[in-house]
Amino acid sequence: MNDDQLIENLRALADRTPEVTVDRDRVLALGHRRRTRRTVAGVGGTGLLCAGLVAGGLAWAGTSSAPRPDPLPAAPEVSTSPSPSASPGWEVYPPSPDDGEHAVVDHEAGTIRFPEDDWVLTAREQAVVDTAEQYLHVTCLEDLGYGDEVEFVGAVPVRDERLRGYGLWSREDLALDYDAVIDRGAYWYGWADDPAHLNDTSIPGDNAPVADDPDAGERWQDCADAATERIEGMTHDEFLATGWGRGTSTGRPEGTLELSGYRTASSRKDLEPSMRKVARQAVAVVEEWEQCLAAEGLEPAEAQALVPDGMLDFEGAYTPEQQEALAVLAEVRAAAIDRASTEAGSDAFFVDEESIMEEFLALGYTEDDLAFQDEPAPRPLLVGSTAERARVVEVDVRCKQTLGTVQRLADLDAAVQVRYIADNPAYFESRHEIGDRMLTNANKVLDEAGVVVP
Repeated sequence: MNDDQLIENLRALADRTPEVTVDRDRVLALGHRRRTRRTVAGVGGTGLLCAGLVAGGLAWAGTSSAPRPDPLPAAPEVSTSPSPSASPGWEVYPPSPDDGEHAVVDHEAGTIRFPEDDWVLTAREQAVVDTAEQYLHVTCLEDLGYGDEVEFVGAVPVRDERLRGYGLWSREDLALDYDAVIDRGAYWYGWADDPAHLNDTSIPGDNAPVADDPDAGERWQDCADAATERIEGMTHDEFLATGWGRGTSTGRPEGTLELSGYRTASSRKDLEPSMRKVARQAVAVVEEWEQCLAAEGLEPAEAQALVPDGMLDFEGAYTPEQQEALAVLAEVRAAAIDRASTEAGSDAFFVDEESIMEEFLALGYTEDDLAFQDEPAPRPLLVGSTAERARVVEVDVRCKQTLGTVQRLADLDAAVQVRYIADNPAYFESRHEIGDRMLTNANKVLDEAGVVVP
């Protein structure tokens, strides 16, 4: 987490509303009713709010209505054998109960079900909606004469963004390599071959007016709005008047993988008490995984994603000139952060990006030297041999499964979600209702177009 993000998160957390008593039985009953109805209708079980990203910010301290995930269970002993195996030869951490308050983690298939899943679209359902919107967007632009600029290639890949930060952790992941975490969004998105950008709806000029067509930007936006309104079945103003459109007073809660970045007591001091508690627990879980890696001679990557260090090269795909510019800019930024931290005398400080750029330019570089940053980043390169990485995958997955890293983090997220749902019933009721309508409309569009989402 960079310093600006840290400050922004701290301010957001400081503005949270006071805790409210939760009727947990009513929340679970409502959720169970929706789960049953969606299962009968063939609409199943995983939602789209990020699980390393979704969870965080709901107060339950002093109430009796939300689960208390601590103390953390003791972790089993972990084998130190570095040899990879075709199938797990270790004891997997026991699952939590499927009671609507915990996360249902499948270490075989690599799926997780959360309390919010009874209210939001599944990953596949969201892919259906996104595909239909992009299809409508592209065809609208084609009808306006932009056929040479846009292209509909096919269905948007199904991707559960809640699994972004866990890295490789399931039995199926044992057969994968670390480039898989790129497609899962472990380091966010925006790569040159990001499958989310499969369908090109762009117009030269970043969707802004171009020299030979000053109306291009407005037409692009009109087509985008029309596609969204057709899928939602309402106008934008009508959507804003719904519970989903109005949002929640606290915004999306921070998840455990973000909170695990608050490693010190001083960095957590501005969090509300319940969130300090979640952050401490999340840090403890992640540190156990790190210690397990260390026993095998490995280190974690410096990112809010559970990935061992040294598996991916983010600089090698850049040209030597681009690498030099990035390295110099990083040095300038690091020096600015050190100065700001020293002057502030605390973990909360501000770094002026404009001054950083001025220092960079004063070294003889130009803005053109960083122009490549406006384009999708080149895909990171795999490091080392396939056999070496396979050994690391085995250690990584074994540590997470025996320690229950994913289960324990997901349970913390689930506990917070229960409170978040209870505090915002209108939002989730509305999201469920509109989500079902969007899915129906999207399926109709794709059926008529002959497009299939796997």
